[in-house]
Amino acid sequence: MVVLQDTEVSDSNRVALDVIYYIGSALSLAGLFFSCIVYIVLYKDLQILTTSRHLVHLNLQIALGLTQIVFLAGGRARKDEVACKVVAILLHYFFLAGFTWILLESAMLYLKLISVYRGEFVRMKNFLLFGWGFPVLFVGLSASVKINAYGTDQWCWLSYKDGFLWVFFAPVLIIIAISLVTVIAVIRVLFIVSNSEQADAKKKIISAARGVVILFPILGFSWGFSVIAVNHDALVWKYLFAIFTSLQGFLIFLIYGVCNTEIRMAVGRKLGYGDVHPATSTT
Repeated sequence: MVVLQDTEVSDSNRVALDVIYYIGSALSLAGLFFSCIVYIVLYKDLQILTTSRHLVHLNLQIALGLTQIVFLAGGRARKDEVACKVVAILLHYFFLAGFTWILLESAMLYLKLISVYRGEFVRMKNFLLFGWGFPVLFVGLSASVKINAYGTDQWCWLSYKDGFLWVFFAPVLIIIAISLVTVIAVIRVLFIVSNSEQADAKKKIISAARGVVILFPILGFSWGFSVIAVNHDALVWKYLFAIFTSLQGFLIFLIYGVCNTEIRMAVGRKLGYGDVHPATSTT
């Protein structure tokens, strides 16, 4: 594993952790790849109201997929100082990009709310610039200031010395806080404003809000376990970190693909089955 390379872990446990991670990552990559293909193929079949939201979903899945690829490809980078730094910088970038797209998921809810009641719309070009551009600026600045804090003898990740890890955790915590406040505000407005003509649109926004909230534990638990795993000897935390980190992409695939009613219905129309019976959607 790239991030956690504890020299005190026995060979048998190291092999077990690697097996867990590679199997989980394979499932995640397969799920994310299939989901991205479906989103691209079905783009024109999705309803106009939700197309921009699906584009945000697509970019989030791309960020997570690239993260998994860097994890897998960088497994042996620890032996090379330059390669290890490159892996650490790329991981920092793609992880931050993933959380940035979660922030944009919540921003999308607010803009959709405006669209329902004020007739405004979302400009995806601005989302794309911020979703991929902000992490470039942030990681580029932090790397230029303290490049030696990227990649250590133990792992190809950020150094835990001098609190440098907060370069990652601080923006992530801020993003989560802003996203939660936005989601709560959106749901509050939806319940206060009564408009029967927009009932279907409101239902979709509430469903999307539920999907955003589900993302927080999926992405947050793995990093909580990583901090505990590095600072405690108990193997259970390392196993939990391996499981949650490797399966992030697969869980996102389930939420935004398998459990997404609009996607299922679009697939049904594409395959000539007509409208699939709409079940409750999580996004």
